[in-house]
Amino acid sequence: NPEIQEEKPVMQDEEEKEDTAADTTEGTVKEEKAAEETVKQEENTEEADLPAATEKTTEKEDQTAGQGTVPIPTMATTIETTGENTVNEQPEQPDDTQKDTVEEKSEEEQGKGDDTATEGTVLPASETFPEQEENHPSGTENAAAVTETVETEKAPLQAAETGIKQMKLEVIDYQGSGYGDGQMLSSRNKNLLIDTYSSGAWDPLRSWLVDNKYTTFDIYISHYHDDHLGNLNRLLNDGSFSIGTLYLPDYGYMTGSSTYMKDYISMCDNIINNAKSKNKNIVYLHRGSSFTVGDVTAKVLWGASYSSSNHDTHYINNNSLVTRFTCGDVRYLNAGDIEKETEKAILNAKVDVSADIYKLSHHGGNTSNTDEFLKAVNAAYYYYNYCDDTPTKFSPSGSWTYGPAQSAKKYGNVASVRYNGAI
Repeated sequence: NPEIQEEKPVMQDEEEKEDTAADTTEGTVKEEKAAEETVKQEENTEEADLPAATEKTTEKEDQTAGQGTVPIPTMATTIETTGENTVNEQPEQPDDTQKDTVEEKSEEEQGKGDDTATEGTVLPASETFPEQEENHPSGTENAAAVTETVETEKAPLQAAETGIKQMKLEVIDYQGSGYGDGQMLSSRNKNLLIDTYSSGAWDPLRSWLVDNKYTTFDIYISHYHDDHLGNLNRLLNDGSFSIGTLYLPDYGYMTGSSTYMKDYISMCDNIINNAKSKNKNIVYLHRGSSFTVGDVTAKVLWGASYSSSNHDTHYINNNSLVTRFTCGDVRYLNAGDIEKETEKAILNAKVDVSADIYKLSHHGGNTSNTDEFLKAVNAAYYYYNYCDDTPTKFSPSGSWTYGPAQSAKKYGNVASVRYNGAI
């Protein structure tokens, strides 16, 4: 093609000019850099030939388009202006070439970012953890403190490897429906439901269990009153739950000829027979009994030993199990609904009832929770469930739970399900 041939001398002249410019800079640039520039210039020259030839070819094809020739599309060009006012036309780079260009720019700009990167990624320990600056003025001491802090924070995540014991205690919010007690103790995928609230609290209890994905668990009953075992039969009959072992108080004290006792004996017989028909394992607990829930060891400190000529509500309450659940150095004490008479008997027998967490007996009522007993427990945390309280942390002066809550405040923090919700 004569048009392409006429264009070649022009391109050759440009090559000679670029070679001359390269020779001029050789004295100030290292030989390796000059060699790289020469290679780049040759590549630019070859690339510059391509669009020029293509444009001429395209013009030729446009002239002969009517003769059935398929026109060749022109390649887009970019224009770069240098300080010498020379113009180089370069075709738009394909993806691979663009990657090379980005990498080259990153290498050129790497030196500029080194200082910034250093400042952004490495900070003195005193700046990273300013709260340790006073105790550790030197950088070395700070670094040691930081390492110790990180290891401490990671420890709970590595409990299985380090041997740290685990226990979780959740007090279920019955949302003002029904009454009674209900809490879930869990450890190492083992769950123990401690009491089941009254039958009137079935809906919030079941919803809480399902929502929190507690479908497999054992059940512990502190004493034979409806507000503690009222939903036991329903849990046994509900196919959504898989109930394992039942831990029940010694059944020997459930005697009496009064209508009150006969009604409760009939209810309890029905529950026990239902459990037996489902082949459930039943363990009757008494003073000295123990069992485990994962890392937690439960030991019964006091069992059914209260006697009275009147087998009434106080009689059943005072025969509640008093059980301490221990996980490592943390102790949780649950005394069911024991009242002042049993509290006094325990103290007279010099039984160690100290704990870190304590459920105020008999729903925080003033039939129980004498100051002497609370002092012996000396817990850091107290809580209680009482359906008739107004939604305030402490009931008004003179109410059923006011006195015990005030006494407990002298020794630790106090929480109420009616005020705090689930604890």
